[in-house]
Amino acid sequence: MSCKEVEAEHAARTIPTPGESASAPSSFWARARGMNSSPCDLQHVLGSARLRLTLFLLYPLMISAWTSERMSPGFTSFEVRSAVQSGISPFKPADCPYDLCAGGGYYQNRWISPFKSADCPFDIPEGEHIECGYLVVPEDRSRPGGPTIQLAVAILKSHSANPAPDPVIFLAGGPGDSGLAWVDTFRRSSLREIRDFILLDQRGTGYSKPSLQCQEWVAVVNRTRGQNSWTEESINLRIEAAKQCHNRLVGGGINLAAYNSAASAADLNDLRLALGYKAWNLYVRSYGGRLALTVMRDYPAGIRSAILDSPFPPQANLYEGIAANIWRAFTTLFNGCAADPACQAAYPDLERIFNELVDRLNAHPITLAVTDPVTGVPRNQFITGSDIINGGFTALYDTRLIPYLPLAGYQIHAGNNAVLAAMTARVTSDPSRSSRGMRWSVL
Repeated sequence: MSCKEVEAEHAARTIPTPGESASAPSSFWARARGMNSSPCDLQHVLGSARLRLTLFLLYPLMISAWTSERMSPGFTSFEVRSAVQSGISPFKPADCPYDLCAGGGYYQNRWISPFKSADCPFDIPEGEHIECGYLVVPEDRSRPGGPTIQLAVAILKSHSANPAPDPVIFLAGGPGDSGLAWVDTFRRSSLREIRDFILLDQRGTGYSKPSLQCQEWVAVVNRTRGQNSWTEESINLRIEAAKQCHNRLVGGGINLAAYNSAASAADLNDLRLALGYKAWNLYVRSYGGRLALTVMRDYPAGIRSAILDSPFPPQANLYEGIAANIWRAFTTLFNGCAADPACQAAYPDLERIFNELVDRLNAHPITLAVTDPVTGVPRNQFITGSDIINGGFTALYDTRLIPYLPLAGYQIHAGNNAVLAAMTARVTSDPSRSSRGMRWSVL
């Protein structure tokens, strides 16, 4: 999760524990009615006069807008776990009538999720063996006979003629990021030498149906890139976009409370069973770590191993911890440079240089021409000191960039706007690549 992609999370818990009541809302927006604003800047939180996180003023307001109507309680997977623990055997294709298994439905008090093959929603490179399809699952497992949803799946087949029986499945972060968007990266993975590699668009994301993407939000972000995004007018535009997205999704019959980590964990177990795997290996990053830990708790029998890359744990409160996390990340960079003789000699007082740059651009923002990372078309980008904080924090996610950050900081401080434009283009994300509605529903 990049700094600018983070939303408020004041929930006491996102993932229910066994036996916990399902009556409590499962996401922050289901608790946040009546909240007006919750400014979070680093000066207030940490007593720092420098790294002001005005960046996070917007998101509590967005979540408040998202919760303008009360939502139904989120589903917990306790009912499913109880059914499994009561002795209902795992699904085997021979156990249920073909017409039921093909279409999905309840059999022996248990939902049967079919996997339906389909054309891949992306171009398959020549020579690649990739199979795609959709898993059909209930939107809300606590409502038998309720609506179903489709989860997009891509299976990157192993290069081996006799692959291992336990594949690897990748869980993207966000929450809200598309798993299938990683196909070009993982089709080159050495893990495919002996195993299939599975990509999943979690419910509400990517090519899964319905999509909780907020095109209203995307349009506002793209339209206002050349403006100061921290003015009251810009903030109000985003709040209104969130309201419009919320009303459109709810008006379309989508139960936003059903889009949470517990439901996604149940989806994953259903996918494993539908594909016929006894066990598989989880490879996850960021929010995918929270989801993986939920799966490991609720459905441990199907997990052979798990690789947790920078996981966002269930007990973490993203909104309350983000300021301290950003401060720690920058402090680690500054101290690391100061402790390295070569870096210290080339870039002394890196922290002071950075703080001066942030203060200067907050007092006197600039507009630069940058190349859009998605379209390749030049566009104007308004840059403040808060944007420098956000961009620097995003850059710390890329280990290839970290060694160059001291040099970039000094160059930008000295007025080298070409470096600033290049770094801005590098760390600016496409707002359409992550499902904003799913993010707000989970957090």
